[in-house]
Amino acid sequence: MSNNRGTRARRSAVLSTICMVVIAFHHEPLAAQDDAPPADVRAVIEGTWELIEWHVGDVVLRPPEMEGRWMVHDGLVMATRHRNGPDGFESTAGYGEYRWGAMTWTYGYERSEDLRGPSPDEVTLAVTGSNPIRMRTFRISRQDDMLVLEGETLRWEYDVPGRTFALKMAGGGRTIRKYAKVRSPESRDPAADLASPFPDPVVADARHTFIDSDTILVPESHRRSGTTWRPGDDLLTSLFIAATAASHISIELPNAVSAAAWFIVALFGAMGALLAVIAYFLRRELKSNDEAHKVLGTDIKEVRTDVKKLLEGQGRIEGALNIGRR
Repeated sequence: MSNNRGTRARRSAVLSTICMVVIAFHHEPLAAQDDAPPADVRAVIEGTWELIEWHVGDVVLRPPEMEGRWMVHDGLVMATRHRNGPDGFESTAGYGEYRWGAMTWTYGYERSEDLRGPSPDEVTLAVTGSNPIRMRTFRISRQDDMLVLEGETLRWEYDVPGRTFALKMAGGGRTIRKYAKVRSPESRDPAADLASPFPDPVVADARHTFIDSDTILVPESHRRSGTTWRPGDDLLTSLFIAATAASHISIELPNAVSAAAWFIVALFGAMGALLAVIAYFLRRELKSNDEAHKVLGTDIKEVRTDVKKLLEGQGRIEGALNIGRR
């Protein structure tokens, strides 16, 4: 089964690439017409659609049993669809053109390749095409929230709010396939951004913010003077640096782990602040000890001087006594 899927994926990729190249380099798009329907009608029909249901008899296939795309852009159409199930294998890739009327839509395939058989290894290839292209025309009408394209053999029913359409047999017949419109990054729902703890502009700015130990972790005054800076020299600077460093740790983590990430950020921030406070008071204590040693050294020096004077006085007294004895 995995080999079949790999073969199908490679075939789909090749056919899709060929179709996209044809669309990209087609020199005369047909969409720009003066008698086209209103822009909102064209916006519903045009776009990229994902195949979400494929009705085969009484069975409804859904991904991953099948896959496909339907693309309507710039006067060109492209279709790819593939299924592999108990009822057999089918793979189609085709491209063509479309044009607008005042309230009509006309399209046709320039080339289509269809593979059908009981399995991916037992298929028959059928290639169809026409030059000029055989076109089919559909009348466009509005029915409440639906946009309907009615032709001689097919009917397209667009659920405008639901962003889906069903391809059916004409006259309200059975459903053949169902598609859902693919959302582009530019048209995504802004509400999704509001639900995130990191709105997009903030993430965009934060992901380009880096910590440089030469420019952030060392205060500017110490870098200019060339002196060695240690935590505790400036308590407020230490706290600021700890918070700044911690705030960038989880800025790009997925939203699913943001709570745990920010807990870790808070923990590291608290630890950094605690270390800064300890270093501050330790340095203060060392400074006090240095001052105490200076005072003690002065006192000892004075005592030594006094002792020396006493000894000198004692010597003079003993000398006087010896002279008196003589």
